[in-house]
Amino acid sequence: MYRSSGDIWGIIIGFIIGAIIIFLISREFICWYWKINRIVVLLEEQNNLLKQQLGVSSNVLLKQYIPTHRVKLLTNSDGLSLRREPKTSIESFTKIPNGTEVQHINTGENVKLNDINAPWFEIRTKDGISGWCFSGSLEKI
Repeated sequence: MYRSSGDIWGIIIGFIIGAIIIFLISREFICWYWKINRIVVLLEEQNNLLKQQLGVSSNVLLKQYIPTHRVKLLTNSDGLSLRREPKTSIESFTKIPNGTEVQHINTGENVKLNDINAPWFEIRTKDGISGWCFSGSLEKI
């Protein structure tokens, strides 16, 4: 069977257009796949940096949050000071409002503050913020 040169050129052009379309679809899929992988890596790095910044170990974050105490301030202050270490000489990095439920994680040394003798507690909030506070300002739930 004899075909004209116009038919042959039509087949060639159709083949080229089909190959370009397949290439573009494949390229888009591959780029999407690599973008997703890169986003996952960036999110993992961000989580690690946040854990370091908050001073929270990954084991603490993986534990289930179960509130054990409630902040009960005896004075009219702006909140319970949370510190990175169990020492009054360490500046607090945040304050927890009165009535906030927290989870007791660890117990430190006994100290006497405002005529109250109680240990330092390492606590964690529902939001995952953890630090040390004076347990004399907490009540057991």
